[in-house]
Amino acid sequence: MFKTLCGAAGALVLAAGLVGPATAQEPITLTISAFTTSNSPNHRLTIDRMIEEIETDSDGQVTFETYFGGTAYGKADRQFDQAQRGLVDITHSLFGYTPGRFPMMALVELPFIYEDSVAASEAFWLTFQKHLADTMPGVHPLAIWLTSMQQLHTRKPVDAIADMEGLKIRAGNGIMVDTLATYGAEGILTPAPATYEKLEKGILDGAIGAWGMLRAFNVGEVTSDHLELNISAAPLFLLMNQKKYDALPDDVKALFDRYSTPESIRAFAEAFAKSDAAGLKIAESDGHTIRKLTKEQREEWKAKAAPVIEAELKALEADGHPARAFLADFEAEYARITGEKN
Repeated sequence: MFKTLCGAAGALVLAAGLVGPATAQEPITLTISAFTTSNSPNHRLTIDRMIEEIETDSDGQVTFETYFGGTAYGKADRQFDQAQRGLVDITHSLFGYTPGRFPMMALVELPFIYEDSVAASEAFWLTFQKHLADTMPGVHPLAIWLTSMQQLHTRKPVDAIADMEGLKIRAGNGIMVDTLATYGAEGILTPAPATYEKLEKGILDGAIGAWGMLRAFNVGEVTSDHLELNISAAPLFLLMNQKKYDALPDDVKALFDRYSTPESIRAFAEAFAKSDAAGLKIAESDGHTIRKLTKEQREEWKAKAAPVIEAELKALEADGHPARAFLADFEAEYARITGEKN
């Protein structure tokens, strides 16, 4: 049931009678594609969970055909277009695989602007609704959230910024490349699945990524030192073709709408954080060392990267995007949410 994913908040939605079994007569089969593989822990805890809940709560009236990474419809960089064009009904991927297309999404990839990816996901969803909800014609955003926080995984110890000098580090986006340069390192854009091979061959000295990459992409086999930076996270999407959504009966729409709430966004992000456990366990094993930044060190790392933040804001504003207003609203929402949690 939905409450399995969203806890008490989801249960309250159901109890209030806002969502109920679909009553339309004709069975509905929806196609859904994702950039992840079928055995991805993240996929099982989010997309698979949603599929199971909707099929159950619709009494089997709604069913899904799924396409995963490695299939014709599973290419990461094609997911948005597939949803927009209606090649599949629902798609899941990272915004980072469509570089330059949604420039405002990069704001949540700025370094050191938050430490809690779950709270940041909720804040990002609320800010997205205010500023960007109408910027994706042809698609209906079901959910947008963040991956787990990203750390530094290296082949040798890194205790301070000075230790970064000359290191070649895997980066997932251009902002991270620029950020690593402020520390004297060379950021090399590398898809997560290719990180292991480049580390093994010595092309890379380390990688920026969530704890989960130690297990999911075997990075734990070729790194031994981990610096808990909590530097940023990456935005993901779950989108439905707009015409398909509009054509659904109201009670079936309601089954999907319950995933488009702050509580549900939080649940998706929590699932990603949960999937990090296996990777963190590797980092905590014999032969590995985990270091954590002190509050003072974090401020030092953040201050060093400040020019990257300012440059990104200026570039976006120059192109007519309300970057500073968006970031201010995001930071205000994040402060409110973390304040309520504490």
